[in-house]
Amino acid sequence: MIHISIPSTRTQTEPDDPFNKYTVYDIHVNGAFHASVRYNLLYTLHEKLVETFGHRLEAPEFPPKKIWKLDNKSLNERREALSKYLQGVISSPDVAKHAIIENAFLEFQVRSFSASISRVVKLEILLPDGRPVYIECCADDSTNCVMLKLCRAIVMNERNIRYFGLFLAHQRPELCDNGNESTSNSSSTRFSMLCVRWLKNFESPFISQQLSNPSKDQQFQHKILIRRVSWDPSLEEPLLDDPGLLQVPSDVKTKLTSLQEFGEFKQFVRLCHLQVGYGYEWLAPVLAELTPKGEMTLCELKVGRRQLLLEYKDVEDNETIRTCKLLSKRIRVWRVSHLDNSFQQNNQQLNNTSMMTFQLEYLIRRDEFSVFTLEMESTHAVLLSLFLQSIADEILRSREGSTVNHF
Repeated sequence: MIHISIPSTRTQTEPDDPFNKYTVYDIHVNGAFHASVRYNLLYTLHEKLVETFGHRLEAPEFPPKKIWKLDNKSLNERREALSKYLQGVISSPDVAKHAIIENAFLEFQVRSFSASISRVVKLEILLPDGRPVYIECCADDSTNCVMLKLCRAIVMNERNIRYFGLFLAHQRPELCDNGNESTSNSSSTRFSMLCVRWLKNFESPFISQQLSNPSKDQQFQHKILIRRVSWDPSLEEPLLDDPGLLQVPSDVKTKLTSLQEFGEFKQFVRLCHLQVGYGYEWLAPVLAELTPKGEMTLCELKVGRRQLLLEYKDVEDNETIRTCKLLSKRIRVWRVSHLDNSFQQNNQQLNNTSMMTFQLEYLIRRDEFSVFTLEMESTHAVLLSLFLQSIADEILRSREGSTVNHF
């Protein structure tokens, strides 16, 4: 988890007793609604954390129980205190990744969604080339459980799960004026789906997808897809011996065979590794402060090969594409914060009302740091944070020779 908040509360009634009302707290995780949770469930979670971590639990004070019903002022104070407490809890990596937190937040989501849940569901997951795979799973299965079932469905070795993740994605919006793209791209083709959320093990992919698609009439319908989350092509060598990962449609296989005398598909994949644009996740456009005057420039953002690429049009020649390359090993720290509302109303380049600033403290030369500022949608800021965190974890694992699964 990168960010957690409780922006609102609601009053609900017991299904079997309409006169029994209670308050629930709307929890948002990583920029998206997660669940509506009663105070007593949060209190139970707090007790488990205290019992498990003791003095190692560094978090703000948990708001105490009250005998009498809370008025609006007291209810709002409790909401703010719970939000600060949960944010403090997840700020510790050991606590945030613990099974207690994962299981509790999964239970919160399942309980909140239980009114419309069916026990067994057929889940559609899109492969990187857009082909759907259908798996049967329980509606309350966690992300890791769904990943394991997907591996078995496509005959992929389970040890390779750590190289992949499940994402919520939708069709890319048309970034155009009068039919022309607002930004020139270095490639004429790109993956047609835009990843907006990386599904983690504290949630059910089925429920998260349902919550993201409240209406069939909304502009974008979110799909679940599997994407590679390894950031160094050299680490993908073990994947070339996995039959589940190298299966291709018959027509594509025929073309590859005709192009290569001996049909060496592994060599074809290795050749892909050498291409400049291989291995990048193409995110939504961002505004970046790249000019000496401090003006914001509309850029295409790519993440891959353990670096960030910001591609933008040259000021003097719109036909020329400039690239700003930021190596992950030179990023000392990054900070995410909400944009001022007045700025968002005056800036329509990204056509979005929920914006964040993403600041990178970057080593430009020895002992000299510079701050790069990006402005983007809140969900994309969270996703970029998760990607950078994943890159850092991958670097640490490769140095330590670890093979632990982190998916």
